[in-house]
Amino acid sequence: MDKKDCAGCEQDFYNHGGVDGSTKECWLLKGKGHRIRKMYRIPMNIPMNQREAYEEVRVPDCYRRKGYGYYATIPTYAKTAEQRKAECD
Repeated sequence: MDKKDCAGCEQDFYNHGGVDGSTKECWLLKGKGHRIRKMYRIPMNIPMNQREAYEEVRVPDCYRRKGYGYYATIPTYAKTAEQRKAECD
């Protein structure tokens, strides 16, 4: 992994000096086992049962961004609009 993969992550702050300018890189970047992987992102203000709201992204497995949830798989209870409508009929 490279620092460029961290762009947009909450922890990327530490790759640019942190609070007092003394940190050189995020401690998660040094961690063994971190890798770029396929994850599913959903904004926190959208109900998690809406399958179409999940977006497939390729990010480090330690990546976190305010306002979004990141999941390895789409939950089984997440249904498409057609499936939700059929359940109501």
